[in-house]
Amino acid sequence: MLCGGLRTRGITKTSTDGKPLITVVTVVYNDESTLENTIQSVLSQTYENVEYIVIDGGSKDGTIDIIKKYEDKIDYWQSEPDKGIYDAMNKGISLAKGDWINFMNAGDVFYSKYVLKQVFEKDYPDEVSIIYGDSTYIKPDGTAVTVFADSSIKTLLFSPLYRHGASFVKSIYHKEHLFNLERKDCGFALDFLFIHSAYIDGCVFEYIPENILVWEFDGASGNRYLQIKYNHLISGSSNLKYYVQLFKAFLQQIIILHKVYTVFSLFYQNMILNGIINVVPIWIIRKLFYSLSRMSLGRGSVINMFQHFISPSKIRIGKNCHINRYCFLDGRGGIAIGNNVSISYKSAIITGSHNMQNSKFPVKLAPIVIKDFAWIGFGTTILQGVRIGKGAVVCAGAVVTKDVPDYGIVAGVPAKIINQRITNLDYKCSPKDLFL
Repeated sequence: MLCGGLRTRGITKTSTDGKPLITVVTVVYNDESTLENTIQSVLSQTYENVEYIVIDGGSKDGTIDIIKKYEDKIDYWQSEPDKGIYDAMNKGISLAKGDWINFMNAGDVFYSKYVLKQVFEKDYPDEVSIIYGDSTYIKPDGTAVTVFADSSIKTLLFSPLYRHGASFVKSIYHKEHLFNLERKDCGFALDFLFIHSAYIDGCVFEYIPENILVWEFDGASGNRYLQIKYNHLISGSSNLKYYVQLFKAFLQQIIILHKVYTVFSLFYQNMILNGIINVVPIWIIRKLFYSLSRMSLGRGSVINMFQHFISPSKIRIGKNCHINRYCFLDGRGGIAIGNNVSISYKSAIITGSHNMQNSKFPVKLAPIVIKDFAWIGFGTTILQGVRIGKGAVVCAGAVVTKDVPDYGIVAGVPAKIINQRITNLDYKCSPKDLFL
């Protein structure tokens, strides 16, 4: 076995007051093309107490040379043959001395150099064993898609709720609950098996609304059929649900049907919804067609005439909301609107953008969340990746580029906090007019 790093020179790290030691583990095998980016991402973190461990599976390419290039900053690395990625990850867990463990495997990178500082600048209740956040994946064509993890963990009964690399597990828990190498039937989903088991055991999860991870959408874990199979084995979901998911995945893989579906969807969206239905002056009729487009609409909510929607199936609107005329809702990255939300005339909610620094100009998608009782003022623009807090107010003409806290009032370009709203809100936004 080859090994090196600061530990082999007698240098070890420990937790200090207010600065828990965070262990980041990178598992790699013959991946010289992506490893250096991962190492640089970890070493660039501004958080002051990080332990970095690299576990190599006995690489035959230039991987070891890259590791040695950084061994003055890596706490410990080792290289020896193993039984696969989860065996290597278990080795990393056993070697960790930190209070929390994160896996940032070769090819993955932290979303920014501030991630660890943002996550661990706050204290967590002692009972919390797993902290998780959001992630961004890169498609083969360069499209970047950000996914918000849900704060409700009930989804873990049936399928993963967050990307494994976008989480931190308390070391004392992980050392007692390693990845179960005996479950060979679960293939690449042993991380979900661990997470699902933790949920069943009553482990306390804490969601933090921060983007943790950027990862590339390819490889074995991108196989939809295997994902469905492994989720079914782990969760024990009903056979009917399992076969329905398999059938949907099969249809999505048939290129001709997929193209036909895409053309039909675009025709329905642009010619029917945005060209005809949006000018029908009776809400009940428009509501029927919006529902047919798989837009989620809560009871008592009303959408006025003259709207423009992109990807309406990815738009969720809660109860008793009102969206006034001439709004633009770009649902490609996902829009989640809570209850009793008022969105004023000529507002734009935009989840799409482009990477202007990339020569291919790829698309970037990130969701937008608007929580209960928020008021979006006249002519406002909300850009991708933003969360509008409960009861928050976006004043007329504002351009929102960053999250707005609960009950915050923001104005300007870019929008900034100017005041606080009252918190005892109790109203509904459903207009009673017949023709809207």
